Amino acid sequence: MSGPTTAIFGLDPISILLAAAAIQASQAVQEGYAEAATAAAQQDEKRSENRTQQSAAAASGQAALDARIAAAEEEHARLCALTAPYGTAAALASSKPAPPADASPNARAAYLEQLLARNAHLVAVLDSFLAALPEARLDGLTAAQLDALPPADTTLSPQTTAARLLARLADLGPLPAEIETLEAELAAAPSQERRELLEVELRRAIQAYQQEAAERASALVLEHTLQELGYQVEPIAETLFVDGGVVHFRRADWGDYQVRLRLNASGKSANFNVVRAIDAGNSERSVLDHVAEDRWCAEFPALLRALGERGLQLEVTRRLNAGELPVQLVERSQLPQFAEQQENRPQRKPLARTR
Repeated sequence: MSGPTTAIFGLDPISILLAAAAIQASQAVQEGYAEAATAAAQQDEKRSENRTQQSAAAASGQAALDARIAAAEEEHARLCALTAPYGTAAALASSKPAPPADASPNARAAYLEQLLARNAHLVAVLDSFLAALPEARLDGLTAAQLDALPPADTTLSPQTTAARLLARLADLGPLPAEIETLEAELAAAPSQERRELLEVELRRAIQAYQQEAAERASALVLEHTLQELGYQVEPIAETLFVDGGVVHFRRADWGDYQVRLRLNASGKSANFNVVRAIDAGNSERSVLDHVAEDRWCAEFPALLRALGERGLQLEVTRRLNAGELPVQLVERSQLPQFAEQQENRPQRKPLARTR
């Protein structure tokens, strides 16, 4: 039995970013299939009378499309294999979007487009963490470990070093001003000693940037994981793991009950507790409060496992028994109102297990 529960959380950046990439690619695939179906319907309405010429052109185009799909699938397998040091290769390979059941050119073209997008996401993440260059060893090291490394390779120019480091971040979004400033300073470094110092600072800044990228991606992973487990979830801001905040989620048959997640980003802690929506002025207790807490207690471990498999580790530090504290009563107007149509939301494709 469980009442309010507190846990500390930790993030595995590469697992989080790979999981987020898989989510984004899966969402893009579904959108692409929908667009392809619409395009196919429109083409059916505008079909030309010259079917013979169309068939010949279609056959030629289909062969070229099949070749591009085969190449993209081969590239996807290669990228998955590169993640083997992180134990993610099999999970990413198994999560690859399945070819569409509809063998029409539109559907297969949409599959190719989204597979290419998925590959691009994987490349972006791998470029941040898997470089076959000496500085690749720096990923994940502490400041003390960085200071203990041998001197930098003096055969590389400052411009080459900075460009190579920043190329690994090209697809993670706009670079912070701090990194751009360090890049400029490194390019103009007047001495080898100054260059080595700036390289260490640049790598540390890159690590911090990668960590923040993982924190922002964690919001997407959390939201998708909850939805995958069958919960209705209010929209989660991407800054949840950066600035903290509150999230509510529930199942469609929970009536007035929801789970409130309050996340303290600076303290790396998350608090879960059951709340009940009430009308203004109503503070009556219900015998169902205890049932709601027991129900959430039974489901909580599944959420811990699912998040852990995607790089978001939660370690419970405090758990009160059900009924030890009264279920929190919250005026209905202060809680998210979930649309009834969410109850019939289509099943999402399961997330890749990245650990």
